[in-house]
Amino acid sequence: MKRLLKIEILKNLAYRPFKIFSIIYLFSIIVIALIGFAELFLGDTEFNLKDLGIYNFPNIWHFTAYIVSLLKLFLAAIVVFSISQEFSNRMFKQNIIDGLSKWEFLKSKLLTIGVFSALSTLLVAIISLILGLKYSEPYTSYEFLSESFFLGLYFVKIYLFLVLFLFLTVLFRNSIFPFLTFFIFWILEGIFSIICMLLENQLHLPHWLANIYQYLPLYTIYKIVEAPFGRIGPNPTGVGSSVFLISKDVDIPWLHLVLGIGYIFLFIFGTYKILSKRDW
Repeated sequence: MKRLLKIEILKNLAYRPFKIFSIIYLFSIIVIALIGFAELFLGDTEFNLKDLGIYNFPNIWHFTAYIVSLLKLFLAAIVVFSISQEFSNRMFKQNIIDGLSKWEFLKSKLLTIGVFSALSTLLVAIISLILGLKYSEPYTSYEFLSESFFLGLYFVKIYLFLVLFLFLTVLFRNSIFPFLTFFIFWILEGIFSIICMLLENQLHLPHWLANIYQYLPLYTIYKIVEAPFGRIGPNPTGVGSSVFLISKDVDIPWLHLVLGIGYIFLFIFGTYKILSKRDW
């Protein structure tokens, strides 16, 4: 395992796009994590997410996990370009000739994706701690930890997203079609969800059938760590300076977490089948 991981690290460090996308990714994380300082408008009302409490514990865990997850395409680009390069320059075939099995090849990619996901999760934790400790209002130990489960959810979300692109890259063996397929499927899922909602109202379909789109992979990826802005609502008490409050009512999305883990195994299985059946 260490040997496979070491090989992958050396490959990526020697690959220039890896360095470029890594720098862009790190810089973008810092910029987007500070979005809470921007002045926003809702109708005629001006408000600031920082003043609203988005950097308070426990809200910061959810906010940072979602905001940083918006940059997951940069990680996907690293995976796609590095793997497609191995197919285009016949490095994959040479590795097989040199004695590397197809399962070992896949395992090395899964280990690399795991490292990327873990490092990205660590960045989310560090940013959340820095911003939370600096800008959070007084908090209890329970508030500090109560939503830290978003770190685990974030890891699963990123790992699933990267495994999906691993599958698409092995399927097409280039760097363009994985992204085209992803965006086409994203559009189709959106259209399908709209059709399901319209049919539910018009044909009175069973709830599970009308909401079947919620079990699709891209919707599952979104729901594992969904946007925290739906938790923002009017301040009914009028206590404090803000006209908005962040709801404390948030739960682990168990359904989509289990679905996400299931999709991870499904994409890994599909990738292995493609590798084992094709004559490379």
